[in-house]
Amino acid sequence: MSSTWPGWFGDSDGADAVEPFVRLRPERRVDTRSGLGGRSSKVAPSSPLSIPVVGVAARLPGGTRVTVPSDAVAVAVNVTITQASSKGFATVWPCGTPRPLASNVNFASTTPTGNGVIAPIGDDGSICVHTSTSAEVIVDLAGYFGGSDVSTPGAETPFTASSPTRLVDTRVGVGAAPGPVQAATSLRIQVGGAELDNPDDPASPMVIPSDASAVAMNLTVVRPSADGFATVWPCGSDRPLASNLNYAAGRNRANAVIAPIGADGTVCVYVNRSSHVVVDVAGWFRGGDDPSFLRCGTGPPGRHAICRRPDPKLTASPTIAQRNHRPSSVVPMDINGASAIVTGGASGIGAASARMLAARGAKVVIADLAGGQG
Repeated sequence: MSSTWPGWFGDSDGADAVEPFVRLRPERRVDTRSGLGGRSSKVAPSSPLSIPVVGVAARLPGGTRVTVPSDAVAVAVNVTITQASSKGFATVWPCGTPRPLASNVNFASTTPTGNGVIAPIGDDGSICVHTSTSAEVIVDLAGYFGGSDVSTPGAETPFTASSPTRLVDTRVGVGAAPGPVQAATSLRIQVGGAELDNPDDPASPMVIPSDASAVAMNLTVVRPSADGFATVWPCGSDRPLASNLNYAAGRNRANAVIAPIGADGTVCVYVNRSSHVVVDVAGWFRGGDDPSFLRCGTGPPGRHAICRRPDPKLTASPTIAQRNHRPSSVVPMDINGASAIVTGGASGIGAASARMLAARGAKVVIADLAGGQG
């Protein structure tokens, strides 16, 4: 077994500073199968689901009751699609704005499929969910990203949310040359300076600053030629022994990724099997001298993270996929008090990673669909 994480959310300076991420006790807000949340029928392409999140009651991990504040800019949710009439995709975006050309979950008709989503909040305090085919929708709330930083008037917020914006689609030549990314090659994506759709003013795009520390992205692999994996990392550094998405031949798969940005403003995506790649971005994390996301091997003295905790068995008889990786260096870790989101954390490697992070003092949010509730 091995586990991977790209970094952690840093604490803002100052006693009154906003935490970049406030984790909540995971709670189901919507289940169209039972009518929880107000909808008791499948979501159809013509009738998207609107989910109020600002002002809703929730609990901190210790049990204290709170509400999602009005200045929250985005929420961390797990969206699961089940009992779909046919294969398709789901899009999550801020209500009150045009539905973007983006996707968060790619699903089949026969299998429940979930994905973690960092969902920007609309002006009315809601997020919307669209499905391309009729399907039951389940949404679990796991936390929120804070708004204005009251400790430093005029300072950039820890997380700046945009409407989900498609930066790359190799099927049609958006952001890259048209055609599949070839096996064992990488795609370089310019994110620093990229324009994102502005939910408040569609005519005035938002621009990712050159010193942003990371972006919230959804990575989709489309029509892969064989079973494989994809790795996302900051360009300019060695590709880590890590994977962000594992896929099966011919099946579209998506996963949420918090992607650290390289010094030149780029993010790299590697696929070990030929496939199309689609990248949607929904915001960025503050950079500069007080970054709200600290990636592996960065940060103040004594606060370094390893990029992967290796299984010693991997060196005994490596697979082709393992041989294709270039391992990164391992440095000491101190993540006590840091926050982490683990998607797929209810079982297997995800659960083991969550337990290890918690044992080292991290605050862990697990986003997953329990098998008994699927």
